[in-house]
Amino acid sequence: MSHNQVTQRIAGLFADACVELFQSLNYDINPIDETEFDVTDVPHGKIAAGCKDFAINIHLHLPFPALAMTYPVFSHILIIDQAALEDWLCELSNRLMGKLKRKLFACNANIAIGLPSHSMGDADKYSTAAADYVAFKYKIDQQVFICGIAIEVFHDPLLLTSQPMSDNGIPDGNIDLF
Repeated sequence: MSHNQVTQRIAGLFADACVELFQSLNYDINPIDETEFDVTDVPHGKIAAGCKDFAINIHLHLPFPALAMTYPVFSHILIIDQAALEDWLCELSNRLMGKLKRKLFACNANIAIGLPSHSMGDADKYSTAAADYVAFKYKIDQQVFICGIAIEVFHDPLLLTSQPMSDNGIPDGNIDLF
């Protein structure tokens, strides 16, 4: 596969993982073409991963109302503080990367994952000179957010299967929060 084909394939798997993540939280997620989205005051979650063939960095820009709406609230919690929402953003980033890892594994690519982190706004550049950045904009309820991925392919030709293999029932990873 050429560099562009690998980038498009990984970006397509990432877009599918984004939709699956929010559907798993029981939300209807709709892609949008809206070009205006100011990320200056929007929480930004990120996590890196890679293998010998490529490196990826995923980015989630979710406004606080979207984080609060998707937060797994228990009946005795009445107020969700900002720190809890920032932790939730890291958890969402981790879950998204887990879904993408599972899809890549089914395409014969096994990646190692870093730790998620968060910041406010557009704190760092997403791509280096060698990386391609692809952003997808979505809406759940009336909340607009961005899921983006920076992809750096180290060499051509890289072979990702064109059709994902059966996952043989590989479950998504879970993290127990204490």
